[in-house]
Amino acid sequence: MSTVGSKRFCDTVTLVNCRRKQASTSRLSTGSIKGSPLESIETIHAELRKDLASINRRGTKYRLVQEAERLIALRGINNLQIKDLAEAVDIRPPSVYKHFRNREAVIDQIAREFFAVLMDQLRLDTARPWDKELQYSLNKLCEMFADRPAWVRIFLYDFSVPGGLEFITAIIGPWQNQLQTGLLSGLRLRLQNWLTFWGERGEVKNIDADWLLNVILGTLALNLTWSDRPIQVAPLPRTELKRLQLLMHTTVKSIITPTAGD
Repeated sequence: MSTVGSKRFCDTVTLVNCRRKQASTSRLSTGSIKGSPLESIETIHAELRKDLASINRRGTKYRLVQEAERLIALRGINNLQIKDLAEAVDIRPPSVYKHFRNREAVIDQIAREFFAVLMDQLRLDTARPWDKELQYSLNKLCEMFADRPAWVRIFLYDFSVPGGLEFITAIIGPWQNQLQTGLLSGLRLRLQNWLTFWGERGEVKNIDADWLLNVILGTLALNLTWSDRPIQVAPLPRTELKRLQLLMHTTVKSIITPTAGD
């Protein structure tokens, strides 16, 4: 694993926990984050995005990451090899180590970007009609996964290993803690506040955000990797993406819309 990458994220997790202790525990609205746990998450997210933006998009390191994503999507994480990466970008294997300490460091870089982008999802706005905002936010989430097949593989593989993959755990900590106190808790807080806002107005059911978020992410990932689908190594075609977005919107809307018996 990349020592630098691991240290950066271990420091990030520590910083989140420290800032959480200082943050207000008062009930949040979806539009107010100052002095709250969400403020800490937003600060960390900005730092991650700044770090990712520093990568030269035309350099060898970037090309290695792009090829690594393609190979992970095609063959899986376990079959990613340094020699294959070198061949893909037309360099000798030793040259790869100028940019990454080892194979795990390459995957670490991909995972860092994945979580930085995932943290930016579900920015639900209560100023718009709830159904329109739900559809818009789910469409963006679908696009994120559909455009980067390797991210889906990493996401599901992490779940398949008890306790999570070592390098993923080093980055964000155990998954079971993420929605409550970790880097991904901003997703849950935003979703919970949005559900509470519309639930108080009788527009949606009173549903636990943790459960709903797991349903959303699980349904999305499985639909992109189900056994009868061809292996996806490139962004999903637009027609298939539209079908996926419709499925996700219909599914989630049916779950949260109140019925006569509620």
